[in-house]
Amino acid sequence: MRARLPLLLAALLLAALATPGSAAPARALPSLAAIDDVRGVVYSNANRPLPLLLPDLPRLRAIGVNHVTLYVYLAVASPTASAVTRGFTTPTDAELGLVVDAVHAAGMTVAVTPLPWWFGGTAWRGGFQPTDRAAFFDSWRFHVNHYAELSEQHDVELFSIGTEQNSLHGETAQWRRTAAEARERFSGPLTYMAPVNANSLGTVTWWDAVDVVSVSPYFSVSQQAEPGYAEIRGTWQGYGMQVLRELSRTTGRKVLIAETGYVSAQFLGRAPHVDKPSTRLALKSQAEAYRAVLDAIGATPDRSSFLLGIAWWSWDPVFSGPADLSFSPRGKPAECVLAQQWATGPARTLADLVPCETLGGA
Repeated sequence: MRARLPLLLAALLLAALATPGSAAPARALPSLAAIDDVRGVVYSNANRPLPLLLPDLPRLRAIGVNHVTLYVYLAVASPTASAVTRGFTTPTDAELGLVVDAVHAAGMTVAVTPLPWWFGGTAWRGGFQPTDRAAFFDSWRFHVNHYAELSEQHDVELFSIGTEQNSLHGETAQWRRTAAEARERFSGPLTYMAPVNANSLGTVTWWDAVDVVSVSPYFSVSQQAEPGYAEIRGTWQGYGMQVLRELSRTTGRKVLIAETGYVSAQFLGRAPHVDKPSTRLALKSQAEAYRAVLDAIGATPDRSSFLLGIAWWSWDPVFSGPADLSFSPRGKPAECVLAQQWATGPARTLADLVPCETLGGA
């Protein structure tokens, strides 16, 4: 496959995962029973109120979604800032509690994921370089501890102490302290999310401080404008499952695909994390990518031994539809794939929601 990551990179990544200090400790882990089969979506409040998700909860449950990850955006003044603050889109505690309770009432589990964001530009949080790292972590822990307490009050099933903060992975003592303080406030499983590449996973030597290894694998699968089902499935079922299986083995933790997805635009498989690879619509390609990934997971016989499931980036209850180029599957053939794969009742057809007849066969 032309766009598959080189075997040398795969070998280096797997070797990096086997670093001293990543072995599982003897302590018993909190129960993962509530999230042992995640069929989820991520909802991000980066530019809209969190409660806008509420009307879509019955729809999500109808298509077979059983888990919702809520991203809670906090703010930094610049990529070098040493303080984290509430931002203009950060939900109030009442709003977050309302949405968590509503997701539970709809029959789904919840993960709460606070993350730092620079609203003044496009710099990714994985490259932040705070001038005073100790001050940054003090500030970060203040918010993590707050949301850990709130998550405990609302019976959240999974809580994240951070996500894709690559440039800070080397601050091992700070992350261990962050996890320890969160654990004092939250009795459920803790996680951290890292991208799947050698510069990220291999730099986390403190996986034993959390209970679930979360990852955001945006594997390059094709250089084609509209990649085929077989090409995408081949990468995921071969290289992808190998990396995640080995990650679970070396860390002693089960792995959650906490964020991955494809836009509904051409060249969606070249660099899947890019949100605007083209201005040309590719609805069927997005749907086939969803189907290929889910089929690859389903065809992995030992998946339950290392994989907790998958949450798709990201659900948009406002702007998503058949003319939209974004990651969201809502109102597109990709949503029908989710229903076909996950739903157990009438929603498998979704005739009133999306044009299922545009999908091809297996």
